[in-house]
Amino acid sequence: MYKRRNVRAGGVWIWIAVLLLAATGCSIDELLKVNDPDIVTPEQAAGPAAVPATVAGMVGDFQNSFDNYAIYAALFTDEMILAGTFPTRIDVDERNVQLDPNNGTLEADMFGPFQVARESADRNLASWTGALDDPAYASVKDDLEEGFALANLYGGYVRAMMAEAYCSVVLEPKGQPVTPEAAMEEALSRLQQTQNVATQYGLTDIATAARVGQARALMYLGRYSEAAAAAASVPEDFVFVAEYSDNQSSQYNLVHAYTWGVNPFVLRWTVGDGTAGNRHNELWPYFYEWIDQGLLVDDPPGYEAVEIGIGVALQLAYDAPGMSIPVATGWEAQMDIAEAELRNGQVAQAESRVNGLLANPALNPLKAVNPDLPLAAFTPVSFTGTLATDLPQMARARASGLWLNTDRQATLRRYYQNDGIDLYPTGTQGSDVSFPIPQQEIDNNPHVSGGCG
Repeated sequence: MYKRRNVRAGGVWIWIAVLLLAATGCSIDELLKVNDPDIVTPEQAAGPAAVPATVAGMVGDFQNSFDNYAIYAALFTDEMILAGTFPTRIDVDERNVQLDPNNGTLEADMFGPFQVARESADRNLASWTGALDDPAYASVKDDLEEGFALANLYGGYVRAMMAEAYCSVVLEPKGQPVTPEAAMEEALSRLQQTQNVATQYGLTDIATAARVGQARALMYLGRYSEAAAAAASVPEDFVFVAEYSDNQSSQYNLVHAYTWGVNPFVLRWTVGDGTAGNRHNELWPYFYEWIDQGLLVDDPPGYEAVEIGIGVALQLAYDAPGMSIPVATGWEAQMDIAEAELRNGQVAQAESRVNGLLANPALNPLKAVNPDLPLAAFTPVSFTGTLATDLPQMARARASGLWLNTDRQATLRRYYQNDGIDLYPTGTQGSDVSFPIPQQEIDNNPHVSGGCG
């Protein structure tokens, strides 16, 4: 299982600040009055010495965007209901997202982290291109090659997630908005480049994660046979994660933080148990199976939601602040292959592949990141050859290993767009299947005239 450094968002901006200080000629000691001026020197903030920390900052920026998206994708779909009272978050739960210049949910929680992660990856990719063959960087060659491969990977994944999330996508500062399909094509190209680069440098796990990402992009684009081909060589037990830490609250896994209410966070997300009238009695479709699997506990003593009247159903997949979240897995790759088979009329083969995964908890990526989960075999699927019946079963099978890791929005949106199958929560005030560009971007980007470009 591939893991990276325990870092979170803001790392790249810290290094930008240090670089600016170095450019002015001011020493860190003069500005901060610390006793040890050698903690970070201007020399360490540029050139080869800066590479390891800059890579770490970029990893942190991606991981911050990833768990932010995970909690909002969960709220937007049927994985979670809101257990708090913020109006803009209620709008997400209602699938009725409003444009408002003060909508911090759209700007600070989603769009901002996405853009920071994208810009971090893109800027480093451009910066390191000229350094790869520079003898001055020989001492950090391994870090530089890994950073270059990760910049490609994260740039691709951020584009894919934004394509899945938004009705129109902005991929450059004050840039022209593009369609989700165009953004996904760009993601696919970046992930193909990742595979080539990572293979060249012998970074097998990054190359494999890129294959999973390519399959994800191709599934969204409706190119199912190509997706299966991209996923074919991914090992069944492969898991590439976003890694979090319990060192400090800024490094916490936000899925855990907001569902458990770990200090300094409070419990603002929970799984719908069908009893919250002000959330339309929304029920996670697999609620009782998840309880049997030890993925949920209903009404645990000592846990209270912020909003009175909403009961707590505690998710146990990510049961600690430092728990990793799967980003790219062999489970997802196999599910993509199975869906391609299903769509190609290979019904028995698809059913066998899916049920083989459901019957083997050792392959489940949730078990990989949380070995203490007492997972048993999941209920098998029984495909009929009719997509309207089979794709909802496939969605449940995917969720069995891809719960709370952004896949649900990707899956539900492409089923809605590509197949006319609507698995989003019903009874809500709205019927959104994507997020709009936030009002702040509309106000400040001359190329954007509305929430969808």
